[in-house]
Amino acid sequence: MAESGYPGFELTTDFVLMAPGGTPDDIIDLLQREIRQGIDTQEIKDRFSQQDIWIVASTPAETAARIKTGDALWANVVKQTGMKAE
Repeated sequence: MAESGYPGFELTTDFVLMAPGGTPDDIIDLLQREIRQGIDTQEIKDRFSQQDIWIVASTPAETAARIKTGDALWANVVKQTGMKAE
């Protein structure tokens, strides 16, 4: 992308586990701890890396910020290109 005139452009696919809005914080914390423990094993890391998938465990706040940044990026792309839903 940099060679095409877009330095710093990053495009990734994220798989995010979410809970319904209003889920109590203690439940969110429990889910985060348990899931992180499950994915933080060498076996899981090896399986995913064989498929060129990198596990990036993050906090709910970090995930929300990443989603917000992505939304802003794509809203800008739509605005600049004039894309329309069909």
